[in-house]
Formats: sequence, structure tokens, C-alpha cells
Amino acid sequence: MAYLLGISKEYYCKIENDKIIPGRKLIQKITKLTGIKLNFRIVVKR
Repeated sequence: MAYLLGISKEYYCKIENDKIIPGRKLIQKITKLTGIKLNFRIVVKR
């Protein structure tokens, strides 16, 4: 999967282990490859 996304294996492992959150462009690549649609909503509590 890391090869398909064009990222290193180490970076992919960090993402898989939830140590980091991938950037927007990488998330777009993942959704395009997997067909999963994600909805991001930002809720601001005051």
C-alpha cells in the first residue's frame, strides 16, 4: 500500500499505528484507491 501511495514504509507504519495523521493530499489518494468516502466536520464549541 505504501508503494501505491508513493510514501515510505516507515511513514505508512506510523499512519497505521495512529502515531500521526496524514495530510489532505494523502487522504485523498487513500480514498481514491479504496473507494471509501470520508466526511470531515469541524465542530467548534463555545
